[in-house]
Amino acid sequence: GGAVWYRSAHRDGYLDGSASTVAKALGCQNFAVRRQRSSLAQFHDQGTCALGTSTVQVTTFSSAGEQQAYTILMSSLAPVYLKHGGAYAEGTGWVVADDVSLSRTVAVSATKRLGGTVREFSATGTTTAKS
Repeated sequence: GGAVWYRSAHRDGYLDGSASTVAKALGCQNFAVRRQRSSLAQFHDQGTCALGTSTVQVTTFSSAGEQQAYTILMSSLAPVYLKHGGAYAEGTGWVVADDVSLSRTVAVSATKRLGGTVREFSATGTTTAKS
């Protein structure tokens, strides 16, 4: 129904939104736009900020397809480089992740503040959703 759409669109709907808007909603400090663009993944906007003692990467997207391609790439490539699994938080139009270790703690904290879902992936790149 309309009420569910309204809540979701305003609670975690950030398609075409700025990463700084998501960071502000998250309660992040010292937001900095990430200027370098990845040749592998497309996104609308991206930056980093401080959430407690963690450096967090905030990414927004222009479409659901763009976001899906980004998260598939992240879940596939991160384990190769990190040599361990990790987690990120995801909602409509946004992804928030620990910029260093992809810790589950940061992902859980982000969903408590923004809504969305914690997605965990193993060292082999298998992704599971945890609410």
